[in-house]
Amino acid sequence: MRNQTTKMLRMTGAALLILAGATGYGAAPTSGTWTPLVNQPTFNASLPMLLTDGTVIVQEYGTSNWYKLTPDNTGNYQNGTWTQIASFPSNYGPLYYGSAVLADGRVVAEGGEYNFLKSTFTNLGAIYNPQANVWSALAPPTNGSGQGDGAGIVFPNGTWMVQDLYTTASAILNPTTLAWTNIAGTGKNDINDEEQYILLPDGTLLTVDTTDNPESERYIPSMQKWISAGNTAANLVDPASGEVGPAVLRPNGTVFATGACVSNYTTTKGNGTCTQTAHTAIYTPPSSLLGTGTWAVGPDMPTGLDIADGPASILPDGNVLICTSPGIYNAGLQFFEFNGTSLNSVANVPNGSVDISYEGNMLVLPTGQILWTDGSTDVEIYTAAGSYQAAWQPTITSYPSQVVPGETYQISGTQFNGLSQGAYYGDDVQTATNYPLVRITNASTGHVFYFKTHNHSTMGVATGTAAVSTNFDVPGNIEPGASELVVVANGIPSSPVSVQVSGFQAVAGALQQISVGFDGTVWGINSSQQIYMYNTQTQSFQEAPGDLMQVAVGANGAVWGVNSSDQVFRYDASNQSWDYIPSGNLATIAVGADGDVWGLNSSQEIFHFDTTSQSFQQIPGDLVQIAVGFDGAVWGVNSSDQVYRFNPGTQSFEQVPGSMAQVAVGADGDVWALNSAGSIYHFNRLKQNWDTIPGILAQISVGAGNNVWGLNSSGNTYEYESQRGAFVEMAANLSQISAGENGSVWGVNSSGQIFEFTGPTQATGTTHQLPGALTQIAVGVDGNVWGLNSAGQVYAFNPLIQSWNEVPGSFSQIAMGFGGNVWALKSGGQISQYDPSTQSWNSIPGSLAQIAVGANGDVWGLNSAGSIYRYDTSIQSWDNIPGALAQIAVGADGTVWGLNSSSQIYRYDPSIQSWDNIPGDLAQIEVGSGANVWGLNSASQIWRYDTARQTWDEAPGALARISVAFDGAVWGVNSSDQIYRYDPAIQSWDSIPGGLQQIVVGADAAVWGLNSSGAIFRYW
Repeated sequence: MRNQTTKMLRMTGAALLILAGATGYGAAPTSGTWTPLVNQPTFNASLPMLLTDGTVIVQEYGTSNWYKLTPDNTGNYQNGTWTQIASFPSNYGPLYYGSAVLADGRVVAEGGEYNFLKSTFTNLGAIYNPQANVWSALAPPTNGSGQGDGAGIVFPNGTWMVQDLYTTASAILNPTTLAWTNIAGTGKNDINDEEQYILLPDGTLLTVDTTDNPESERYIPSMQKWISAGNTAANLVDPASGEVGPAVLRPNGTVFATGACVSNYTTTKGNGTCTQTAHTAIYTPPSSLLGTGTWAVGPDMPTGLDIADGPASILPDGNVLICTSPGIYNAGLQFFEFNGTSLNSVANVPNGSVDISYEGNMLVLPTGQILWTDGSTDVEIYTAAGSYQAAWQPTITSYPSQVVPGETYQISGTQFNGLSQGAYYGDDVQTATNYPLVRITNASTGHVFYFKTHNHSTMGVATGTAAVSTNFDVPGNIEPGASELVVVANGIPSSPVSVQVSGFQAVAGALQQISVGFDGTVWGINSSQQIYMYNTQTQSFQEAPGDLMQVAVGANGAVWGVNSSDQVFRYDASNQSWDYIPSGNLATIAVGADGDVWGLNSSQEIFHFDTTSQSFQQIPGDLVQIAVGFDGAVWGVNSSDQVYRFNPGTQSFEQVPGSMAQVAVGADGDVWALNSAGSIYHFNRLKQNWDTIPGILAQISVGAGNNVWGLNSSGNTYEYESQRGAFVEMAANLSQISAGENGSVWGVNSSGQIFEFTGPTQATGTTHQLPGALTQIAVGVDGNVWGLNSAGQVYAFNPLIQSWNEVPGSFSQIAMGFGGNVWALKSGGQISQYDPSTQSWNSIPGSLAQIAVGANGDVWGLNSAGSIYRYDTSIQSWDNIPGALAQIAVGADGTVWGLNSSSQIYRYDPSIQSWDNIPGDLAQIEVGSGANVWGLNSASQIWRYDTARQTWDEAPGALARISVAFDGAVWGVNSSDQIYRYDPAIQSWDSIPGGLQQIVVGADAAVWGLNSSGAIFRYW
């Protein structure tokens, strides 16, 4: 205030007079309406600020307390509700001070004409972090800026400048470092006291001089100096106090400036009385950076009314809403709209007869309405009659078509910051809203949500056709489904774009247990042991015959269950009934992605279903929990929390270091676990050990490496975010969760209600490209995938990030077995074995031209002359095996077959340590196990070995390459790169979409391939 004179304080101890419908001084209202909040505050509402998540925070008058107004679920602020939030630091309760919302979404405050309603002209300050809900003290500038009621403004680059009232100087805050830079005020004609900052489209600042009136000036940030903006054409400054009215940038680029009464001014009891007119003026900015611009006289206010400090606001239709009163510090409000030509009287607020203009605050809401506070418990909303022009709307040019709760996205376009700062004031209050908000409306419910925006590319105004952007965070409480998204700036929305919101969506029904197959097939059991299957056509659960205690789903064709008597059943989809499996008596059952079935009985003994005998075979060991990804990836924990992994080569469980209470295996063999305290672990395939993942969970489920979900002890749902390396909380409270490889996630809550995560899913039954390019690829039976590129560099697939980790070394051939047992050959034949503990290669004596590894640990090779060698791990050297081969293949169980240079077929007989010649001739041979041997002849005909008759049976079709898994899965590609999978039920080939030149099969759920360009594909 001029010479530290101060405004009178509103009396806060008594209720204010509310005169409903009063219009105050002047003509009857012609447009716009005021509406009170349905839920009025219980505190005296003062300064309002719009956060970038669409909520409004409001300071309690003259105190350190803050409250938040949240609109209802239709985006209606009139029906909004209040909650108290964090308070200013305990020594700070300012009134009339500098304030702003920064580009990162924080709120900053500096100074105060009053502190706890005592006139102190304080230089205290604070900054608010909405995410943490914390106000922290902010150190003041060192040059006197930021004290009292000095104005502030955010520059387009996001820095914030505040005035020194008593000089021409100012200071600029760096929001990142919170450090101040002093600005000298070069070229400024008068001191800053009572002056307002108006941001112009070119990034410069306009101010109306209050001492050197009727002059105006512009600040050029790039030059750190002030230049003249010309004579204001009409005196706008109150002569006694130096107060001036607000100036507002309009959509047409001009500034409408209001003022106080400047003639025939008398003072009674300290209050100024205006007996004639107060002026307005209109400024047109220059076309050049250093130009002056021009001023023209605007319409005078009605006799006796002026604005000696007070609010004004841009409306969506471009009109300006102003608040006048009869002379400085006198009560009796009258509102007007300036339409570019004239001032038209509009409706008054209920407190209009007792309010003074300087007591009012305006804030532009995202709805285009104006929020009004006056230091009382009456908060009003003004709704204008007009609307915006299409040219004023923000435009969206780039946006995510699908969003997930808890994630951050970028959106780009034009005019995201609006054409004006929004609401203005003489000098004491800044409630600018020239920053983008992102609003979304659910197409099904009509509910409205705001995404918190931050890190806007600019904080300018009227940015025109320049490309701008902002980031937004998707809240956890977002409703999933088809939605419309808009960017809002100063109440003007863009045209909507369609967005699919991922999230948990309730599905009709009530279940006690749920299971999801890798392809998204869903089955469940309710509390009465009734069985339900999800119908994707009707999107509802349909009851299936029978009753079960537990159901386990590998895929659509692999659904198993156990009843209360521990009897085992398999679902027959063709007859829509359950087949009783008489040899089984299990308490729990688990089904792999390829239909492999395992179970535990009540004595914790382990059983595996043998497809040949159609019965359960006991496997040595005991477990309390078993998890199956596919039959090369079976893990479990025993009653002592020891971890075991099944080796299909040795048909036994091998202990893995670590102590875990629960394991979960993905369809790609990726393994996660929880210990007894709920700590989370991920099995590192390179190190063959456990990596600790931040967080605590009570249950974990893995669809595949990049589809990992969990529940904590309170039922809160979490999804693993590989980019952040942590679990992100999702909007759901569940008691059980299950995930499929294709991205499908299902759960049930404590009431048995069913929820589906409507997130990004990828179709099953197709090949999916992954990053990178390889010339050779190898797949282990436990899901490990390695490859070589054209330069011989080695890469191991990391399922956690669904990408490749480079492994040091350069090789020409790679082969792998089980449990990280990887071997490789250099171009000169040198042999290396990978050591997971050191993550490096150990040199192995000898020289080979070809190498093959079995899951049982057997390693075989051929040298350049075709001589055959087997590695003896006990003495760490190679044994020469009599014979000569051109190609060798080793099954997971150690079965060895080969072809010589004449295409003759041989099988190794370990009992006599020699080769048996098998009738026939082949050009390629592939061995999954002793019971699963296939080959191609020179004419591309396909042959399968019949172990019972010891003869070759021709299979239909013609292939150029074939790959066989130990469990019977057979895949191939023909000469046109078309992909085929063998169907044993009909003894024919199913065509698979896509095109590959090379294919490798670990098991049904671990199928990889390369196309002719080396691009990498995975099938599910």
